[in-house]
Amino acid sequence: MHHFIKLLKIDIFVAVCLLFFWGYAQEPLAQKTNHTYTNSSHMKPHYAGGHFKVTDNGIYSLELRLKNNKLVVGRNQADVIIHRDTGSQAKDVVSASINVIAWMPDHNHGVMTMPIFKERGAGLYTVENLDIIMEGRWELRFKIESEYGNDQVFFSFADVMKENPIGHQGQHMETDDKNDGMTAPKGTNLSGETVSLRGKINASYKTMLNPIPINRIHAWHLTLTDLFGKPVNGATIKVDGDMPAHGHGMPTKPEVTNEISPGVYLVEGMKFNMPGHWIVFFYINTKKGTDTISFNLEIR
Repeated sequence: MHHFIKLLKIDIFVAVCLLFFWGYAQEPLAQKTNHTYTNSSHMKPHYAGGHFKVTDNGIYSLELRLKNNKLVVGRNQADVIIHRDTGSQAKDVVSASINVIAWMPDHNHGVMTMPIFKERGAGLYTVENLDIIMEGRWELRFKIESEYGNDQVFFSFADVMKENPIGHQGQHMETDDKNDGMTAPKGTNLSGETVSLRGKINASYKTMLNPIPINRIHAWHLTLTDLFGKPVNGATIKVDGDMPAHGHGMPTKPEVTNEISPGVYLVEGMKFNMPGHWIVFFYINTKKGTDTISFNLEIR
């Protein structure tokens, strides 16, 4: 009898353990650990129709609101709402330092204009001067710094296009001065000298034909120096061109064929097939990293 009671107690103990572990297995995963999962986070969108993401390290959430919920070729403005998760609710992030880069990953370049941020309170920021220079796939790469830490997040836009195409089967875009892209926007640097996107390289060009002709192949000399005036030697350079208001590039594929003297590169195969505002891009790869140069031109 004593042996039977002992076995009965063991069986009851085993049954209780099995019931305990079975019940534990039925709990939601988020209740079993101290980890906060994204799907149970308090960092969720506050408005319908926007773009929402949590930063790479989970410190912040960003809600991005664009006109018509689209990024378009030309000048964009956006509202950015930044929150952090306190564990019980989402809190506004104020006095944050924000940087955004508009980047075209397929072409490995960004834009020359710098966006401007204005804090409006309660975690709301406005970004202005967000220029997109050509159609295609773009990323908006945000970096956020505040007392809560540094983090980043990328928003991807697969097929950025012009907003209001007119004429020539949609190949032209309305501009502020209604000139079909014949002139560059006001304030554009049209000189033959500029500074690279990352601010590390001074660049200038000279054309072998002056003025630059239409529908005629010609060559450029591209000169690159660092900020101390020292030639940038041995760079690998790719060339591309774009007519922003018309949605097309150059009819040729120019190439850098030779470094004719320290920091001076021969660019052959340049050709512009119509008058108007053009942008020529040089994608620079050196031992110190990559950079982008762009020159604005008005071809007559």
